[in-house]
Amino acid sequence: MTQLTTTAFAGVIFPSVTEKLIVNISADEAPIFNTLLRMGRKKTVGSPTLEWWTVDADARATAVNNGAGYASGATDIVVDSAAAMRVGDVIVVPRTQELMLITVIVTNTLTVVRSVGTTDAAALVDNDPIVNLGPFQMEGETSPAARNTTNVKKTSYTQIFTRSLEISRTVEKTTMAIEDAKTQERRKKLIEITRDIEHAAIFGEPFEETSGGKPRRGTMGIRTFASVNVADGNGTVTEPELDDWLSQIFSKGSSHRVVFAGRTAADVIRRIKKPTMQGRPEDSVAGFKATRYQTPDGEFDLVRHKLMTGAADTEAIAIDLEGGAEGVAPEICVLTDSDIMLHENVQVPGQDGRVDKYLGELGFRWGNAETHGRLTNITASG
Repeated sequence: MTQLTTTAFAGVIFPSVTEKLIVNISADEAPIFNTLLRMGRKKTVGSPTLEWWTVDADARATAVNNGAGYASGATDIVVDSAAAMRVGDVIVVPRTQELMLITVIVTNTLTVVRSVGTTDAAALVDNDPIVNLGPFQMEGETSPAARNTTNVKKTSYTQIFTRSLEISRTVEKTTMAIEDAKTQERRKKLIEITRDIEHAAIFGEPFEETSGGKPRRGTMGIRTFASVNVADGNGTVTEPELDDWLSQIFSKGSSHRVVFAGRTAADVIRRIKKPTMQGRPEDSVAGFKATRYQTPDGEFDLVRHKLMTGAADTEAIAIDLEGGAEGVAPEICVLTDSDIMLHENVQVPGQDGRVDKYLGELGFRWGNAETHGRLTNITASG
């Protein structure tokens, strides 16, 4: 991590300088906020209400939903959800490689023609995955039923972050051997407000509360937003269970994730997975140490997050920082002219000393929830 000289905190600190200071001091303290800043994922917005649309692409998979399974000659197959299916689609059962043609759909029951390909029909078991290969149009047939994607609106808010430092006149004028009190306090408070922002980035929940007469807003944290690909590790996690969770996450979005984990969760994942590269990934722009792992579905960098303690100590949060085809890349949204900056001499008239404060207003947009994920209750490897 780049070391900063004391002079960096001594004079007037403009917003652009403040951001450079944050980037230099926050790699380990606030890796999520730091990464987005370093990647240039910062946008100015004109309203404290943050709204964005995500496009949920058609689902491609479902599963058999019948405890007894089905014989090889069964033609009415109940599945978890037929929402992704249309008459005329051909589906495949990956385990057996059998292809089936859908001829009728009633709620979640598919009436099919078995073994339309070269692979013979085989018995199905409960929870057998089924993947939709798409429409296979009959010669001379009219257009197939429309398949519309769903636009989903997400809402969050910008949040006001502030930290004040107060120094008496006597302390301010006292000469210290290493650095003066003002410089020391400015550095400490900048680290504190950076941690505040990182806490919001992880644990925040969006709200707008007006009981005090004026709005008080909270921004959306990734732990709240990543509500789709959530799995319970049930204590002891095996490598196949970890791979199943990762496979679910990589089904949409880019082929790369950063997994931020509490200490316990990070230790378990390290014991389960063999890294492909240790230290800083070559393409990392964040400046913190990470370990890279390869899976059949994609690659991820594992980062032990200092602020994920308590209940979050046994959790891992996977973030898609790139977005991919179905996603919108996460970004920091700063209200107009509200970058984090140092305001000097904001003390009341007549006060014996000075008060400076860092102040800014920003929030987070996380893109598509289906490209992120959480694995909870990771306490041991199996």
